[in-house]
Amino acid sequence: VYKRQILQAKKLKRKYPKTKIVVERIEDNDTFKQLADAGVDYFQGYFFSKPEMMSLQNISPTKMVVLELLKLSSQSDLDFTLVQQKVAKDLSLTARVLKLANGVCGDTQISSLSQAIIYLGEDLIRQFITVLALSELGQDKPSELTKLGLVRAKFINLRLEGQDYQLLNAGYLVGLVSVLDAVLDTQMDNIVKDFKLSDVCKQGLLGSKSLIGNALNLCKAIEVDDWELIETQLQKEGINANQLAVSYTKALFYADDILDEIK
Repeated sequence: VYKRQILQAKKLKRKYPKTKIVVERIEDNDTFKQLADAGVDYFQGYFFSKPEMMSLQNISPTKMVVLELLKLSSQSDLDFTLVQQKVAKDLSLTARVLKLANGVCGDTQISSLSQAIIYLGEDLIRQFITVLALSELGQDKPSELTKLGLVRAKFINLRLEGQDYQLLNAGYLVGLVSVLDAVLDTQMDNIVKDFKLSDVCKQGLLGSKSLIGNALNLCKAIEVDDWELIETQLQKEGINANQLAVSYTKALFYADDILDEIK
């Protein structure tokens, strides 16, 4: 099947070089690479959220620094001093934080990294560090994983509209962290144990029947076209397919916008 798709993709790209090609149901890395080489632009499939079951101890020292940042951003009380110390260890992270601060501080001059982090404020620095860390950790993985985490985060937020601020923040974090098993090649159980996540986040990540867990499972069902689960959930929540489509489309656009900002 994939050989035929590879040939079709090459023919389409030769004849219509500006055409954007989408291929679904990617199940392994070899298939992904061959289709990418053939000119396919967008991908979807189980492979992008499938871990290879390695240990957290196997990741590189550079990624470990980023992982420490991600852990800091997941804690209820953000330690700005520790965040600054971790960011300062990486030139790329430092440059991106300063760039973000320059974009929001107007005429205020930034004279230090710590000033930039404090000026950005807790909410923005949490979001930025978490998204950036996810991107950095997934450097050797398809970029679709980072986008997948952002889509899930925003989709869960949209499904939780009207809930309290803390639950919205927890839902967003769950969406991002939900792809870390694939990014870090480990099991979600290990990530939940290793991170100091709230019980609400843990329950959502491990598939409990909670508001966050239901929203995450619904998003995953959309990703794999599980219409039986989708229709069941629609009936339970009293929403229609159009509302669901709008939410998912908004999440897709949001993910693209965020990725453009952190490049």
